[in-house]
Amino acid sequence: MALDPLLNDLKEKLRITWTDEDDALDKLLKKSKHYIEGITGARNALAFDYSVDLTAAELVLEHSRYVYNNAGDEFQQNYHADLVRLQIQVAIKVGVTNEADTP
Repeated sequence: MALDPLLNDLKEKLRITWTDEDDALDKLLKKSKHYIEGITGARNALAFDYSVDLTAAELVLEHSRYVYNNAGDEFQQNYHADLVRLQIQVAIKVGVTNEADTP
């Protein structure tokens, strides 16, 4: 299985130095990406490039951290403003992309 490039960032955030949990953390990152892309509308509109979209990357890492620590239900409330900001950024990108496609 190819490990997510964000895995080292997540392990650093969680202060994990061992490799035993790498597969589980990789799956967690995939689920967090799916969650962030879904809540922002990016899943259907465009995919984030997490090496460039640092806000999206940070939200994926934070969501993963919350879920890892059994506090996933608190994430959306605590990061509401950041999620809304990212939703607006996605909407703007989609609008610009749609305008570019219009003859």
